[in-house]
Amino acid sequence: MTATKIETVRYYERIGLLTAPERTAANYRLYGTNDLNRQAVDAIAKEHLDEVNRKISDLQALRRELDGMLRRCRSGTVAECRIIEALSP
Repeated sequence: MTATKIETVRYYERIGLLTAPERTAANYRLYGTNDLNRQAVDAIAKEHLDEVNRKISDLQALRRELDGMLRRCRSGTVAECRIIEALSP
């Protein structure tokens, strides 16, 4: 038996992280313990990897924006540089 909750398994199936298993005549899922554990680990890892990739993408966009601000500030006067204003809360 696995510690993976049925709600988690259903969620992973719904979003496509787990493949749909065979079913019994009574419509119960037929996961082998090793299959479910492996699929759950794969699904969790993929979910975390997707989040890391989103954060990387956000950071790359921020880097591009900051690079652009620095280029604009280097070509003008200090009074024209708006980095402090842009980054202030």
